[in-house]
Amino acid sequence: MTPPAAVPPLLAALAGPSIWAAGFSALYGLQALVCANGWPARSLLLGLWLLVLLALLVLLGWQWRRSTAVSGGRFLRVLALALSMTGLVAMIWTGMPIIATSLCR
Repeated sequence: MTPPAAVPPLLAALAGPSIWAAGFSALYGLQALVCANGWPARSLLLGLWLLVLLALLVLLGWQWRRSTAVSGGRFLRVLALALSMTGLVAMIWTGMPIIATSLCR
């Protein structure tokens, strides 16, 4: 595993929104494939959604440990935590239609 100080702070700050954007694109791309091919929609989408949420939670935990272990650059550490939390909340919001609505019409 890479030591926390070896990751550039700006890269760590952009990781949360990047994971959210990739998850968002993958969810809606998979939904199009699922609806077009008649695959089991809810289970595939729910699995992908939970996988992206897990990735964001792992990232958030790593950034939390990193924020207490690395000295200097407090602004970028707080920014990384805030952006990862924003990505997590956005992914929860993005995936809610999987649970609450019908998927294919």
